[in-house]
Amino acid sequence: MDSEHIIKGNIFKSSKTNTTGSVEVITKGSPDENIKALVEENVNENIEHNPEFKSGIDPCGLVKIEVVLSLLKDLKIIYQIWFHPPLPTIDLAMEYWKDLPGTHCKNLFFRNHKGNRHYLVIYECSNILDIHSLERSLKEGKLSFASDSRMEKYLGVSPGSVSPFGLINDRERHIRLFIDETLREAGQLSFHPNDNRATIVIKGEDLFRFLDYCGNVYQFLSFAKVPHITF
Repeated sequence: MDSEHIIKGNIFKSSKTNTTGSVEVITKGSPDENIKALVEENVNENIEHNPEFKSGIDPCGLVKIEVVLSLLKDLKIIYQIWFHPPLPTIDLAMEYWKDLPGTHCKNLFFRNHKGNRHYLVIYECSNILDIHSLERSLKEGKLSFASDSRMEKYLGVSPGSVSPFGLINDRERHIRLFIDETLREAGQLSFHPNDNRATIVIKGEDLFRFLDYCGNVYQFLSFAKVPHITF
């Protein structure tokens, strides 16, 4: 079996310390066993360093990460992965993402007014979603955030962990994706691997290879605005 390489790292932060773990390259032998060990070792180490972040953790989260990593391996998609405490919001995540490569994305899960259609919306996290522009493009009336139960049903994730990787759980290809035009040419993109205790960075072109594998319809639209900054 040919060996593979994964770049991995840890980011630790607490009230007592502020350290960044080094990034290292590890060689994989048996893929499934090493992925499982990689995930468990790093997540548990973060819990040890950050006990205050342990509450509210998805008990299935480790398995969810392993499933994503295994699929990326099967698709021959090279990725970088960093493990960190749970990051349920963009504001909190930016404190940990600032030294990571790639364009960091915000992922929002919407439903239409009737509740019979669902949309995953992806855009650069520092931009502002122009919800009215999106609604005009979709012609589905007013959009609203999908409930936690809908999120679990269609994406298999909990709030704070939404990402395109959740589409592996959408067997019926029910969800439509709308990706902001500015991400079309992005060199690298980052997302949670269905659990917000880790962040994965992949090439932009590999995201679209992943989406083609999933089979969900996706479309590029211009619906995010750069925030106006005054001095």
